[in-house]
Amino acid sequence: MSEHVSTGTDTMIRLDQVTKQYHGQDRPAVSPLTLEIKNGEFVVFVGPSGCGKTTTLRMINRLVEPTSGEIWINGQNVTHADVNELRRGIGYVIQQIGLLPHLTIADNIGLVPKLLGTPKGERHSRAADLLELVGLDPKVYAGRYPRQLSGGQQQRVGVARALAADPPIMLMDEPFGAVDPIAREKLQVEFLKLQEKIRKTIVFVTHDIDEALRLGDRIAIFDVGSRLAQFDTPLNVLTNPADDFVRDFVGAGASVRRLSLLTIGDVLAGPVGDDDHSIPLHDAVQVTLTSTVHQALELVLAARADGVCVVPDLAAEGSPTELAGSTKFIALQDLLMTASNTPGGRQ
Repeated sequence: MSEHVSTGTDTMIRLDQVTKQYHGQDRPAVSPLTLEIKNGEFVVFVGPSGCGKTTTLRMINRLVEPTSGEIWINGQNVTHADVNELRRGIGYVIQQIGLLPHLTIADNIGLVPKLLGTPKGERHSRAADLLELVGLDPKVYAGRYPRQLSGGQQQRVGVARALAADPPIMLMDEPFGAVDPIAREKLQVEFLKLQEKIRKTIVFVTHDIDEALRLGDRIAIFDVGSRLAQFDTPLNVLTNPADDFVRDFVGAGASVRRLSLLTIGDVLAGPVGDDDHSIPLHDAVQVTLTSTVHQALELVLAARADGVCVVPDLAAEGSPTELAGSTKFIALQDLLMTASNTPGGRQ
């Protein structure tokens, strides 16, 4: 087969009938798998232990060599390409982070650029920029050593290091699994904001369905035996599970989770609420079109408000407001009813 193929201009990663069979094992670690990941897409692999999600991730940069099938990166067949050249274009973040204890944070971040021959001054400048990007002050942290950082701070450094050579692809193997739940949720929020800026193609492995739903543009749900049960958007996974395994894996509360994916803009796409600004309100809370329905409901319940006022632009979400011509009022019961019937959401 040709070493180049047209897989669509927006396809960054393609796995074509890829398998992995370990010697002495009766069953394959990964059964024949074909999927495509778009340029700039955030895809999450999720499933129970032993389902092949991590093995699949590691075959993309060939830390695990496939038994059969082909791996295509940006239209090029890399199944038998030089692995060092391949990995220069792929950032890799793992749960254990793997920072070298005898190197400063700046030198840890600059490790790959150093191997590529980047001058020291440029490496340190790049490290400072990346520390700022992941929310760490370079004046404070660049000269420190890994042991002087918390687990969450070390994980941010791990992300910065993976970005040091500006790779188009990032592979992330349960990167937030070793931190406490509060720090984990904060890292998830921060990483989504970071992805809005960098727009890398990301493949992320987790065993946590809530993390998958929160982060992924699309989710690949693997069953035991490495069967790809569903590869779809978070909203479609919740609304239209492919089979009983997916339904059971998502678990109870799918309707509530769905509210975290629907935005007020999705709700307003259809008829809802009342434009009569003479309706008396008691501390109606402000939201924007990009607020999720879940966020809006939390604000309404916390303020014991009658509903929400949707404003075009808002500096302080949740503050009381007087209704004005530029706003749209949605009563609490209308918000709940319309959200339950809205097919939209993050696609």
